[in-house]
Amino acid sequence: MTKRIAKRGDTIQGTCLHLCHAPGGGPPAPTTLPFHASIHARLSPTVFADGQAVALLASAGENAPRHAPPPVLGRQEVGTILLVANRTVLVNGGPVGADGDAAMTCDEKGAPGRVVAGACTVLVGS
Repeated sequence: MTKRIAKRGDTIQGTCLHLCHAPGGGPPAPTTLPFHASIHARLSPTVFADGQAVALLASAGENAPRHAPPPVLGRQEVGTILLVANRTVLVNGGPVGADGDAAMTCDEKGAPGRVVAGACTVLVGS
């Protein structure tokens, strides 16, 4: 099975569970919030797909827009890191990211998000 390679501007999407203050006051309550991060950091400096730097294991981005209401405990939105990448296709000595790969979000229980790769003419096998 082939997948589109992940690159700068592709996204990591998912949902995050956080303990948030209830609107209008009250004790903090578990709240599910959307997560959407554009991949823009720790990309390949020398390999490009369709004119964009290729995403690697540990490539990152930041959730935008920020969570509202903001979480009161747990991980804040410091970014996301690609956790699973193709182990047979290497770029700059490291695994390359692709559509559907798991990625860390700011979820307090550690539930992963997924890479959503946009249109790309470069494919990798799994």
